Parts: sequence; C-alpha cells; structure tokens
Amino acid sequence: MYIIFHISKLFFLYCLFLILSSTSVFAKNVNLVLQVKFKSGEARIQQTETQVISNLKSVISTYSSPHIFVLGHTDSLGAEDMNQKLSEARAETIYNNIASQDSKGLNFIIEGMGEIAPIADNSTSQGRSKNRRVVVILTGLGDEKTKLIKEKLANSKGLTILEDENPIVNKFVYNEIKKHQKKDARENENI
Repeated sequence: MYIIFHISKLFFLYCLFLILSSTSVFAKNVNLVLQVKFKSGEARIQQTETQVISNLKSVISTYSSPHIFVLGHTDSLGAEDMNQKLSEARAETIYNNIASQDSKGLNFIIEGMGEIAPIADNSTSQGRSKNRRVVVILTGLGDEKTKLIKEKLANSKGLTILEDENPIVNKFVYNEIKKHQKKDARENENI
C-alpha cells in the first residue's frame, strides 16, 4: 500500500509537471543541469570530481543565472532521515566549493532532496551510484548562453550535462522560481 501511494504520488507530480511545463517558467527558461557524484554514505568530494567543481566555478562566474539550485540526493540505502541529512550535507559541500567572492550577488538555493527523486533504479549498484549526486541547476540562461556552456563543458571529464532532471526536482525548481519572481515583483512595486 505504501509503495502504491508513493508511485501514484510520483505519477501525479510528473503529470502535473508535464502540464505546467508547456506554459510555465520552464517554457521560457533554458535550464542547464550539472551533476556531481558521491560515494555511498559520504558527503566528501571525490578526488575525481575536483575538475568538475573547477568547471562549475568557472561557469557560475562567467555566466550569470537568476537562480542557482544546489540539490543533494542519495540512494535508498539507509534510513530515510539519515539520507535526508546526507543529501543536505552533500548540497552544502558543493555550495561551499563553488560559491566564491565572485558569486556574492547570486541567488543560491541549497536543498537536500533525500532519496525521493531517483534518476535510476535503486535495486542495482549501478542505479544507486547514479542516484548519489548533487545536481546544480542554472536557470534562465537562454538558448545562446546554454549553447556556449555546453560547448565549453563538452569535454569535461566526469561532468554530466542533462537537459532535465527528475519530475519532483523540476516541480521543486518551478515552485522556487515562481516564489522568487513574486518576491521580486513585490520589491519592485515598493520602489
């Protein structure tokens, strides 16, 4: 019963995302999703990922993005509350490594997603490996900036560039962008 509830909830969110994406902020923005992977149970950046972090810093300092999401994820091994804390620690680790003096005026949104948004099957070791990740989403870049970033990062070892993420993540990003747009509009009215 518990599994059926979660599957139906995921299906509902996915359908809602598909409906909203055709007319929403996603239709107006081009989102670039960059992914950094972690070992099981760890929030420490692997030596193999240091070049990825360097590339992320370079992209963030070169191309401005209205919202930069840093979202930590885990596989489904372990207790749900521990996975939530681990995903938060992973997101913080990446944020601390990519945020610099140059990024003071940027709007970072850091969040742990726990185990609720897998991109692969958690019943296999290969799937779990893909799910242990931090996703950095740069929104509102537009087609030209996105093309330039993709060209710049095309040969970056260990860096995965995705056009899209899990529907739950997409919905979270959509809601956060809308919330910030409303806040910005209220602030502009008060000027």
